[in-house]
Amino acid sequence: MLRVHFSAGDLVRVRLAPGIDPLWETVLSLQRLQTRHGALVYDGWLRATRRRLADRRQRRAVHLLTSIAPRQRYFPDFLTPAESRDGFESGLDAVLSTPRPRVTAELTKVCRYGDRPVPPWMGRIAATEHQAMRSLGSMLTGYYRTVVGPHLAHIERAVAADRATRLRAIGAAGVEGLFRSFGPEVRWDANVLHLPYPCAVDIRLGGRGVTFIPSYFCWGKPVALSDKELPPVVVYPIDHPVEGWCSVDHADRRLSSLLGTTRAELLWRIADGATSGELANALGVTPGAVTHHTAVLRETGIITTTRHGRFARHVITPLGQALLNGSLLRR
Repeated sequence: MLRVHFSAGDLVRVRLAPGIDPLWETVLSLQRLQTRHGALVYDGWLRATRRRLADRRQRRAVHLLTSIAPRQRYFPDFLTPAESRDGFESGLDAVLSTPRPRVTAELTKVCRYGDRPVPPWMGRIAATEHQAMRSLGSMLTGYYRTVVGPHLAHIERAVAADRATRLRAIGAAGVEGLFRSFGPEVRWDANVLHLPYPCAVDIRLGGRGVTFIPSYFCWGKPVALSDKELPPVVVYPIDHPVEGWCSVDHADRRLSSLLGTTRAELLWRIADGATSGELANALGVTPGAVTHHTAVLRETGIITTTRHGRFARHVITPLGQALLNGSLLRR
């Protein structure tokens, strides 16, 4: 659980980012390449990315970048500087200007979390050697232009639509309306905002306020900076519109034939854990329909369901995961 502690002064310093943050999208898209979570939403992007990364040199660059930003509890804060709000180039300049001690400390921490030594090429970046930092800048630029850039218009539209939803919530009920708009798993209690998170973390704002950044490539749970001294941000996953999901034609037809179209889509969504309300909103069906379909999936041992107050949370079982894995392997 991520707990964000507000003072009275912080409530008037809650900000919603004006649009996408290109470096957060770059880093979080690297995360998406390392997992099948959200595969139904990102299917078209993943397919296009695989085609664009056919060149061996490009694939090696992506491998190196995912080593720096692996899908684990920690990746370097210096890859997502505040300057990125002014555009990719401004953010990249800030990345390449990061002081040597900070680069060293953060890359060492990445490797420690991954239980591996710092490889020589990463050590050269940690030493902020001119050529190594230039190489990092080239890899980030090449990746952004090849993988994120071609989809930028779609990403910006999706983020703008989500941002409009958050602004309506603020207009209707103020900051608490914004917090409620993030869904039933987010709780506002005694000036503390509780958000789902991989581990227990407390952020004490202390009058600095916080910026909420909508992200297209953030999936499942929000992300925050590790260094509590940096300007506080919470990067949250946008509500992807139903029409943004790939159709069942692009998903696995065999799985749909076995379970039915709606249940197959539900299973993809439940792969990351989901409440009944989230499933109803994501698929555009009634809560009653979700209850019926999840009951069938539960009776067949594909999912399990636990109740938290008035909310029902669904989690995939090993059998359900095997169905998804077998489906993906045969694409």
